[in-house]
Order: sequence, then C-alpha cells, then structure tokens
Amino acid sequence: MKKTSTILLIIIVVLGIAVGAYWFGTRSADKKQSDQTDVNLNINANSNINVSKPNVTYEPFSGDLPDYGFDTVKEWIKVAPEEVQKSVTEEQRHGYDIVYYSTNPEGAVYSISEKRIVENWTMSQVVEDDLATVQQSIADAAVTGQRINAADAFVELAIKKEASEYVLYYHYLMLPPANNQYRWAMMEIFLPKGKTTPYQEVVAHLQDSLKTGVIEGLDPNMFQWSQMNEGPYRDRVTYATSTNLTVWVPSGKILAEHASVPGAVIKNGVIYVYFVDVSVNGQAEQLGLISSSDNGQTWTERQILTIEGMGNRAPADPDPVLLSDGRVRLYYFDINEARLNKSESGMEPVNKIYSAISSDGIHFTQEEGVRFQRPGIFDPDVNLFGNTWYLYGGDVAGNKVMVATSPDGLTFEEKGTAYSNGAVPDVFQANGQYYLFTAGINIAVSTDPTAFVGSGQTFHDSNYQITADPSVIQLNDGAYFMLYKVK
Repeated sequence: MKKTSTILLIIIVVLGIAVGAYWFGTRSADKKQSDQTDVNLNINANSNINVSKPNVTYEPFSGDLPDYGFDTVKEWIKVAPEEVQKSVTEEQRHGYDIVYYSTNPEGAVYSISEKRIVENWTMSQVVEDDLATVQQSIADAAVTGQRINAADAFVELAIKKEASEYVLYYHYLMLPPANNQYRWAMMEIFLPKGKTTPYQEVVAHLQDSLKTGVIEGLDPNMFQWSQMNEGPYRDRVTYATSTNLTVWVPSGKILAEHASVPGAVIKNGVIYVYFVDVSVNGQAEQLGLISSSDNGQTWTERQILTIEGMGNRAPADPDPVLLSDGRVRLYYFDINEARLNKSESGMEPVNKIYSAISSDGIHFTQEEGVRFQRPGIFDPDVNLFGNTWYLYGGDVAGNKVMVATSPDGLTFEEKGTAYSNGAVPDVFQANGQYYLFTAGINIAVSTDPTAFVGSGQTFHDSNYQITADPSVIQLNDGAYFMLYKVK
C-alpha cells in the first residue's frame, strides 16, 4: 500500500484536467453541471441516498502479464501507468510500480501495482509494512476490515480529509518469484464514501478478478493426477436404482473414469451428469459431462465443459438445477481459490460458491457475484422447495451439513446446521418427506428441510471400498436414479 491519501490526491489533481476534458467534452450540455459536481472528490461524501448503480462492462486486462490477470471496466478512463508514475515520487509509491490505472467522473479510482523485494515476506508482513506507512502519513486513516491469508489479503480503510470521507479497498496477491525477487500485486479501489453502496458489486467483481494463473500460482507438481496415491484420479462415477429411495441396487456400470463428485439433472427427458474431471495431467480440475436420452441405458462420450467468463477458477463439486424457464443453473465450488486462500494460521479459508447459467445444459456463462461463502464449505446442493431456495453445504471438518436459504437462488443466508452426522449432502423431496443423502452413503429423513435425523438406512456398493458423493434424480418412468463415486 502506498502513502495512500498523498498518492491518490496527487494523481487525481494531476490527471483531473485531462480526465475532465475527455468526459465533459463528450457529454451533453444539460448534464455538464451535474457531471462537474460528480468528478469533484467532495461529492455527497456522507450519503448513499438515491445514488444509482454504475453502468459497467468488464473485460480482461489485455497487457502482458504471464502469471496473473484481472478485469478492467470498459467505460472507465484508462491512463498510461508511466504517466501516473511520473506524477508521484518513488517514496510516495512506497516501492510499487503501477501496472494499470483508470478513473471515472464519479471519483472512483482503480489501479493495479506490483512490488518486488529480495526478502521472502509473508503476506502478514506485506500488509503490516504498508499499514505502518499509511498510519505514519495519514492521521485520519483507520482500518475498518481485513483478512490475511497465505497467498492473498483484503484490507479496507476509511479516510477523512477535511469535510469529506473516502473508502479504500485493497486486494493483495502473492506472485511467483522472478529474477531472485519476491513479488506481489496490489489492487486499489478508491471511492468517495457516498459511492460505496452503489459500487458494492463493482468492488466485489474487481477484487475477485485478481487471480494468479491456475498452475503458475501454485505448486507445478500439484496436478500430476496419475502419479498420486490419493486424490480423484482413481475415482469413478457409477449409479444405482431404487423404487423407494432407501433400498438401492448397484448397476455395476462405470460411466466415467478419473471422475468424481457427480451432480445430475433432467432437462427435456435427457439426463445430464456433471462431474469433476481429472483425466489430464498438468491441468487443474475441470468439469466433465455425459448425458443419456434413454433413461440411462446408453451414454454419450465425455466432454469438457467451458464456462464463459469463469476466469481461472477451478470448478469442483458441481450441482445442476433446472429452472422454471428451462435453463440450467450450475452451482460449483472454486477449489483453486480455496488453495490460494489457505490461511497462515491453519484455519479453514472462506470458501465461495459460484454459479453459471446455460440454455442447453452444455454451454455455460458465469453469473456475476458469489452465491454463498463460508469457512470450510464444500459440495453445494441447491433445491427449490415451495417458494424458498435451500443451499446445503458440507462442512467436512465438522462432519455436518449446514443450510442457507434464499428467495431467488442467488443470495443465500445461513440458517444453521441441518444434520450433524455426515457431510457431502444431496437432498431429494418425495412422498411428503425430505431425504438427505450424505457421503458414506447414509440416509436421513425429515418433514422439515432444515433439520434431519438419521433413518438407520445406508447404501454401500459392495464392489468397491468407497461409496460416496451421491446425487439423486427421478426418471420419467418413476424410478429413482442415484449417481455416486466409487474407488
């Protein structure tokens, strides 16, 4: 972090005339006065009343960055980093080199900087050093929130200057060493306080977009799947059938090799089965897909899904849901982000559940925002019961299932523990009851979708040592069909 207020205010003053000339020369005369007020940093600093959300379009940064990337806002004014760097001294930049810089007439400033040192600092040392510099130079600067992980950190600052208040958001990201130097990137987003509410989604998207490459930011040997004694490479996807949801008959058929954690949905009479694919060495987890149009008698060849706009996330634990308009929403857990955010303290990182949308069940587009986040959550299972959406998640460390609810399937609020004797959940509603299947496979039941008790019923495929990760659907002939992994 730079000497924050000094840098930002100097940059804004130096660039204000050029930015203003560009914007105001292209806008209509009847809006010129209001726009001139917005570009002033002293705008409505203490009010979020009646402030509309900004109209933004995101696009990946197109510069030459071999081991990390981030998104930019197409509508914002880009200023050459070298021009910005000329406006501030090395001392003011606190050793950071500016990679990207942009601003807009509402007082938002967005930049990416890098710093290199010879010492091997932890992320805690990086943040501590920058905060010490800020606090020495800015009297009215207060840390209002921070989260420090092994590979990244998030810090929020509140700053007062005369009668105005501002908020600064930082996202640090450790980068692979280069030329015998240790490196990290820092994203900085500066806003007048009055703009924090309408810009919440913009800040969240930009911070989330700063990521290392899937392999470059991690151990290069991490994805040699076939050489691992443990892990999903030896997992297989198979299925069993049932007439009552408690007694199951294994099919004895393997649908996919080197595949794990299946999730299934039926759309227009076709069964779509999504799973974690680790069939390629050197490639992080991908999502595989097979389908059947004859109630599971025959299956298509495996194909790898592409999710437009996903960035360098590594999707895992897929859970497809058929929406009322015929589209498929695919919920998933970003396992790559969980690796990068592994805490130095050993505590579980805040894992995030995302979603993508598709009209055909094959070609998906990433949806904006995070559906749900919680330390240590895995294996999302989402269902619409009545008018309420329920998201079940596995807390593997606690061997329990938590539940969250939502009115729209997009923003979930945690409600508590639904089951305390298993994880990796899949919930199915039938016969006036809710059936909860957890890894093992154990079966719990309830008339309340937020609280389950064990039924005493279990299922184990006797052909294999491990039976886990169930996903239950009902075929059009009334039979129940359970996908699961074996090893």
